[in-house]
Amino acid sequence: MTGKTHALAGGVAALGFILLVQNQGWLSLDLDPLLTSGRLQYLAIGLIGSVAALLPDLDNSESRLENWRIFGVKPLKPLADLVNLLFSHRGFLHSLLAVMLLSLILLSLPSGIELHWRVAILSGYLSHLITDGLTPDGIELFYPWGQQIRWLPRWLAIRTGSFIESLFYLLLIGGLIWLVDLAIIV
Repeated sequence: MTGKTHALAGGVAALGFILLVQNQGWLSLDLDPLLTSGRLQYLAIGLIGSVAALLPDLDNSESRLENWRIFGVKPLKPLADLVNLLFSHRGFLHSLLAVMLLSLILLSLPSGIELHWRVAILSGYLSHLITDGLTPDGIELFYPWGQQIRWLPRWLAIRTGSFIESLFYLLLIGGLIWLVDLAIIV
């Protein structure tokens, strides 16, 4: 999948999961004092999920995050270079092991960081693994055992940059519009 599809899927996953658990009463969304409007809070959740969805591709030299610039500087380039040195693309960062490590990191964050921010990050990250699992190459979910996992048969899988990926992207836009409508009602 392309970076824009991953980012959109991450935002949709984070917002969708937060709305689901909030609607079920499993999680209360306490308003952040910096984001005084609930709508801003939902926007921030979607944006955090979008950025988190790009994290697994730090193992790819073409990734959006690696090449992201702030005032002409690529702040994540050194980290991405280290990750590229240690791991192959769609290897460790696309595995359950990485999800467990990220979960431990998120759980160890100071208690002042609300649970919904952590959930948004994890949802966005997981969305990347799910969407890459829809491609012909799949992901190495059980790293380091080397077995590529695909959610669809190869003939039905979504090729990166294809017309089918564009349709999938449009479907995600529809999902986002529906979720934004739900967020406004909540």
